[in-house]
Amino acid sequence: MEAAAKRYFNIPELADALGQRLDKGTISSLVATSRQLKTLFEPWLYHELVLSYLDVSGRLLNSTGSVRALARNVQHVRWLMCDQEEIGFLFNCLLTGEEQKEDAQKILPAAAPGLPVTESLSTWTTSRPRWVPQLEAPPSSITAPVIIVPLPPMHCLTYLELNLMPLGSLHWPSYRLPISASSAHTTLRQTCWIIQQCPNLLALELVHVPVQDSQEMQLLVATIHGVSQLQSLHLFVRAEERVWSGGFNRLFFGLAESVKVCKLFSSDPMPEELYEDLEDGNSPAEAEEGEAVVHQSNIDNENQQDIPEIHDREEPLVNLTKFVAWEMERSKSMEEILAVFDHCPNIQILKVPSVFLGQKELTSLATSISTRCPHLRTLSLLDNADGPLLVRLMEVMPAHTLEKVKLNSFEFTLHPSTTRRIFANHAKSLRTVDLRYTMDVSSKNILIILELCEALEEFKKHPDPNSGDLYMTLKDAVSVTWGCRRIRHLELTIGMTEVPQVPYYARLDERPLVLSDKEQRLFTKLEKFYTQLGNLTDLEYLDLRVVESSQDDDDNDEADHTNDAAAAQPSSPFNNYSSDAGTANNLLPGLLSLPNNDTGRPGYLHLLSGWTKLKELRGSVCVDTEAGRATVGEKEVDWFMEHWPALERVGFFAGTVVLEEFRKLEEARPNLMFW
Repeated sequence: MEAAAKRYFNIPELADALGQRLDKGTISSLVATSRQLKTLFEPWLYHELVLSYLDVSGRLLNSTGSVRALARNVQHVRWLMCDQEEIGFLFNCLLTGEEQKEDAQKILPAAAPGLPVTESLSTWTTSRPRWVPQLEAPPSSITAPVIIVPLPPMHCLTYLELNLMPLGSLHWPSYRLPISASSAHTTLRQTCWIIQQCPNLLALELVHVPVQDSQEMQLLVATIHGVSQLQSLHLFVRAEERVWSGGFNRLFFGLAESVKVCKLFSSDPMPEELYEDLEDGNSPAEAEEGEAVVHQSNIDNENQQDIPEIHDREEPLVNLTKFVAWEMERSKSMEEILAVFDHCPNIQILKVPSVFLGQKELTSLATSISTRCPHLRTLSLLDNADGPLLVRLMEVMPAHTLEKVKLNSFEFTLHPSTTRRIFANHAKSLRTVDLRYTMDVSSKNILIILELCEALEEFKKHPDPNSGDLYMTLKDAVSVTWGCRRIRHLELTIGMTEVPQVPYYARLDERPLVLSDKEQRLFTKLEKFYTQLGNLTDLEYLDLRVVESSQDDDDNDEADHTNDAAAAQPSSPFNNYSSDAGTANNLLPGLLSLPNNDTGRPGYLHLLSGWTKLKELRGSVCVDTEAGRATVGEKEVDWFMEHWPALERVGFFAGTVVLEEFRKLEEARPNLMFW
C-alpha cells in the first residue's frame, strides 16, 4: 500500500492547494527533495516573480543559471515586478527568444497543406515594428559574465508592474547594466515591446515612465490600448505638461471597456543626470555603442508609421468603478473635465485632486460630477490636494449615499458648522472616516463625526506630533453621547489638561487615598470617557493614545496643594505621543485597573466588559511602567482572561519581558501576542 504522503501528492489538486499556502523558502526545500516534488512545486516558485536588484530575492537576471531556470518555467509566471535596471536584460532575453523563433519559422521544411511555400512563410513570420530597439551585446560584468538566455513570451502573465526610475548608481560596481539603461528613449521602447509580448495582461502598473515628446506619448498610448483585456491601469508619466495634456485625452478615451480601475498621474520630466549617472564606468567602446543605441532608438517619421492609429472609444467605461482623477488644474476648461466624467457613469471610488476654482464654479463642478456619477460611495484625496472639491462633493451628493471618506493630509480648514452639515448629510451611510495626519480638523470636528455618524464602523484620527496637529480633548470627548455604537475599528488620540504633577499611583501607600479636586475632576471625565468606550460592544481594534494637552479646557482649574514637592516632579507622565507600535511609556489613568474601595484607588476596567469581540489593543496601554506596575495586578489579569476572550494582540509591554503577573495570561493564551 502506498504511503499517505505519496497518495496525497499523486492528486494534483491537493498539491496545488498546498502550494498556495507555502512560502518560497519552504517550496525550495520541497523541490530539492525529489523529482516528483520538483515537478509539482517548482512552478509555484515562479507564479510571483521579482526582478529587482533592490530586492535581495530578485536578482535572477544577474545569474545565468537563474535565467535558464526562468526560461524553463516562464509559462508559469503570473505576476511580475521589474525595475528600470532589469528592463534591458529582460528585453534582450525576450527578443533573443523571439528571433530564434523567427529563424526556426524561416527554415520550415515544407509548406502548410494547401498553401504555396510563399504563403506559408508569410503566415508563420511576424513583422517586428521598426521602433523596437536592436538586440544588445551582453554587458561585461566585474564579477562574472552575463549570458543572454532566450526567453519565450510570458503568455500567462496577468499582472505586470514596472518602475522605470533609474537607480543604477546604487548598484555599482557589482552590477553592470545594459548600455540601453542610460537611455530614456530606449527604455521606453523596450518597455512597450515587453508589454506587447504579454497579451493576457489584466493589471498593468507603470510608474516613472519617461516620455519626452508627442511621438513617444503616442507609442505609449498605442501600447496600452493594445492590451485588450486590461482591467486595472496605474500609469505615472514623467513628461512636460504639453506632452501629457496632448496625450491624456487619447489615452483615456481609448481605454478598453474592460477597465475597472484607472489611476492616471503625471509629473515633471526625469532629470537627465539620473541617466548620465548610469553611464559612469563605461569603457570608450561601450560609450560609443551607447550613443549608437540612443540614436537608433529615436522615432523618426519612417518608423513612426509602425505605431498603430489610435481610435477614440465612443461608449462609456461602464465597468470602471475606481478612478483616481488626473490633475484637473491642467485641464483647459470645465467642459474638458466633465467630458471625462461623462465616460465614468458607474464609478464608486473617486480620488479627488486639487482644483483652483472660485466657490461658485467649484460647487457647479461638484454638482455636475455627482450627477454624472450617481454611484459614488468612497471619496479620498489625491496626494498634496487641499480638499475643497471633496467637501463640495460631500455637500451635493444625495443624502446618505457616501460610505467611506479619507481625508489624509487634508489642508482645508473645516469650520464645525460645515463639518456638521456635510457629515449629517451622510450620517446613516458613512461607515469609514480616515483623518490620519489631517492638519485642520479640530477637536470639535472629531466630536461632531463621532456624535452624528450612527453607521460608523471605522474611525482613524492620529495627529502628526511634529506638525502641531490637533487631537480630541477629553472635555469634548465626554460632552455628548457618541452615536457611533457600531464602530469596530477606532484610532484616537486624547488630550488631557488636568494632569497632576504628583500622580495618584505614587501615593497608593496612603490609606485611604485622597484625591485632589483636580484629580477628582479628571477621573470624573475619564469615567464618562471610558463609559463611552465601553458602549462600543462591536469593537475589534483599538489604538487609543493620550497626550498632555495644551488646548484650553475652559475649566477653572484650582491649584493643587497636595504635595509641596510637586515642583520637583516631572510636568506630566503623558507629554509624549504613543508610538505606532503602542510601546510608549504611558498608560491611560485607570483604564486597565479595577476599582479598590478599600484603598480608594480609582479604576474603570469593569466598564469595558462588553469588549467580547476585541482582537487588538494598542496605544497608551503599556503596563510595564510605574503606573502599570502600581495599578495592574493579578485581579486585572484574571479579568482580562474572563472578559476579553477574542484578544489576539496587545501592546502591554515596552520590551520583550513579560511581567510576572501576566505569565498566567501568556500560558492560558499561547497564541496571544504581547509587545
